[in-house]
Amino acid sequence: MSLWISRETLTSPTPRGTLFGKSARKERPRFSQHLRKGYLLVVQTNTGKLFKVDADDGTARNVLLNEDLLEGDGIAIRGDGVVLVVSNKKLWFLKSDDSWGEGVVYDKIDLDGERYPTSVVVGREGRAYVLYGCLMEGLSGKGGRELFDIEEVRSEKESEDEKIWMYVLIGLGLTIFLIWRFQMKQLIRNMDKKVN
Repeated sequence: MSLWISRETLTSPTPRGTLFGKSARKERPRFSQHLRKGYLLVVQTNTGKLFKVDADDGTARNVLLNEDLLEGDGIAIRGDGVVLVVSNKKLWFLKSDDSWGEGVVYDKIDLDGERYPTSVVVGREGRAYVLYGCLMEGLSGKGGRELFDIEEVRSEKESEDEKIWMYVLIGLGLTIFLIWRFQMKQLIRNMDKKVN
């Protein structure tokens, strides 16, 4: 499958491209994009495919992933290079070691589909926030909402790493304390021998 995006597409608020392949639908494909170091990362909503698009000439290459990002609607990149993709049901955490020739979904979080998450942003210290747009309220005529929900989300797998470091630090502190206590015990014994 290949995707061609023109220079005008890259600058327009609603990108349009020509998609060739069996998975293309008759409807106009929707895209979410994020610019990074001379290329765009683009999620095609209807197929769930992630593309790396050269910002200079518009050529795109399919990023090989271990799963499709179906209905991917928003995308953000953290400072550590982790890509976050949100749909109306899930938030995916992606990594790549080769500048997005291929990548891996290493965690995903189920989101509240009734509140209709629409975008993801990255704040200070790499914290991820999902905006719930409550789109269905507007479509059903219950509009007029002035406030929307923003919720911080964290990867469970990344939190596990933080817990491991806590146990390592506790173990290291206990080891230092036991060594110190053993040395103090020997010092007191040696002093008692010199006094007697």
